[in-house]
Amino acid sequence: MSIGHSAAARRQRRFLQPGLNPQPPLADVKPTVVHTLAKQTITRVAAGLETGEAAGLAEIVELIQQLSGNANETSVEELAALIGKDIVVTAKVITAANTMGYNPSGVEIATISQAIHVIGFNKIRQLALALLLIENAERTLNPHEKREIAALALCSGLMAEAVMNRHGTHEPEQAFICASLRNYGRLLMTTFMLDEYRQAREISLEGKSEDEAFRGVFGLTPLELGHHLLETANLPESILKTLRSLPVDAIRQAATSNEIELLVLADLSVKLGELALKPDLSDADFQRGVLSLSARTGRVFGLDADALVSILGEASHQLNEFARTFNLTAISQQVNPRLQSRIAGEDPIAVRTAQSAARSLAAANSKPPVAPATSLSPSEAASTSPIAPTDTPPPVASTSETVFQQAFESGIEQLASLLDESPVSMSKVYQVVLKSALQGFAARDGLILTRKPDAFYVNALGSGPLFDAIRGRSLVRETDRDVFGIALQRMEDVFIYDATDPKIVAHIPAWMKPGNLASFVLLPIHENKKPFALLLAGWSEKKTKSFSVTQIRQVRSMLKLVGTARRLTQN
Repeated sequence: MSIGHSAAARRQRRFLQPGLNPQPPLADVKPTVVHTLAKQTITRVAAGLETGEAAGLAEIVELIQQLSGNANETSVEELAALIGKDIVVTAKVITAANTMGYNPSGVEIATISQAIHVIGFNKIRQLALALLLIENAERTLNPHEKREIAALALCSGLMAEAVMNRHGTHEPEQAFICASLRNYGRLLMTTFMLDEYRQAREISLEGKSEDEAFRGVFGLTPLELGHHLLETANLPESILKTLRSLPVDAIRQAATSNEIELLVLADLSVKLGELALKPDLSDADFQRGVLSLSARTGRVFGLDADALVSILGEASHQLNEFARTFNLTAISQQVNPRLQSRIAGEDPIAVRTAQSAARSLAAANSKPPVAPATSLSPSEAASTSPIAPTDTPPPVASTSETVFQQAFESGIEQLASLLDESPVSMSKVYQVVLKSALQGFAARDGLILTRKPDAFYVNALGSGPLFDAIRGRSLVRETDRDVFGIALQRMEDVFIYDATDPKIVAHIPAWMKPGNLASFVLLPIHENKKPFALLLAGWSEKKTKSFSVTQIRQVRSMLKLVGTARRLTQN
């Protein structure tokens, strides 16, 4: 996303100093000695946030920072401008604001300012945060662990919101934010230190507690990391106080302290979400876990085991609304089925086994069905990678795997040879890339836009009717608020499945409308995170299939060589 990769990243850089104490949640008096391993972790994560690679994470900090600390001073116009910096979040907020769940009166909403007036300041803030978490949970390019944590953060927030809707001692939106941010440290670890995160998880399965395992690998726990980074970003104290371990006498204190009550609720919501979403937990173990939670912290809010399962149902209903509104695949196919199994008292392991057997039987007795044509919402069009791995075996690519592999392997070999030439010819490099893309993607249209001082142009690099119509023109700027601008701002691949969908057309530039291409993919080419070219491959028919992990690696390897070639020409 565009928000946070500049202002928020600079803010993170200013506050995230490795010498700061990493464990404020554990004691009122901060120790003077800082664990060396914790310093290294903080430094590495801070460096990652500086690069702007953490799509959706820096934005979370900026959103909460600006809207929590100065909520009473922020005008409707300022809030609208903050959310409106990113067309994806803008489109999603407006879409959600027109649903019955947020807008029961049915008032038509077309702008962020209207949404704020109709729905309210706090609800819009909570909705924007939910959408950032949804994007991290849905983006199949993200590691599996990061998507799981993003889904957990979203579910935790929704459950805390549901509890507070009943209990009424705090704003439900505040409860959502505190519970969801309790997972922020894990999101950072799975983004920037995934191998170490997996190592800590493995250690925790071998007998050590999870806190011991994470301190052994990172020098601090995920909760401590999240608290530290959010504290150095000057988030409100009311939120930071919910990002610490429960005091021993938390249950007694919750009766007299609103701060402790909110902390207990955030902890309860996260733990309930962990139980519900854990795929290898039997129903019997889930029920025992829910009973334990109800006996310990659920009673603070008058929630027995049945009431906690009911809260789970409310969160599932809200997730269904999100999935329906935004056509969310991961949530509708992976997250919500797990919640529904818990609510129904089914064992998810047995359910998956039965489903797998049924699929195998169906495959053995019939031809595989043809996948229906689908289209992406504006948000998905902007955030879904065309070459992204999934939890299940990836679908067969629309073009032959063999042809794809041969085209890009040949392209990589040719580029490697061109790098040995002196001087390196970028014209030859682009010609190899274009040829490989047209052959590998089996695309009718292909073009490469190259950066000039003020815009990206199409020169003599292209093939097909679209190229013939636009060659030599200045077409794209990084500041454009369309799918091209998104690809360049975020440095992310964009796959438009149905470019004729009216909801998508609004985010496609005029020079591509109407109907020049039915589907297309945009692939930014960069060096040192600075885009200098953009590859487009397009089809006259709608595409419905994604690409395999092997294909991902081949395309990225080729484009990485283009960045190397450009660096050599500059040197």
